[in-house]
Amino acid sequence: MTGTFNPHDSWEMQPAFDLENGFQAVLGYNTNYGEMISRINYPDRKQYWHCSNGLADLPEFARPWVEVVVKSSDLRLVRPGFEKVW
Repeated sequence: MTGTFNPHDSWEMQPAFDLENGFQAVLGYNTNYGEMISRINYPDRKQYWHCSNGLADLPEFARPWVEVVVKSSDLRLVRPGFEKVW
């Protein structure tokens, strides 16, 4: 899957990528854990998943991108599992 950079929906330090399945992924960066998806906007742009919501509502296509960061805790991040097109 590819994601095309969308400068109109991006914020400083949080680039947005339009995915080929109609969803949009907004990336964040943590100095300890690196790049992650902080928000996924649904194609209707009215619904979204946010990283603070937990993994229960994560869209099905993004579930393979979940990575356990600290094995001794429940810390899991959603990594961008798509090819970024700038």
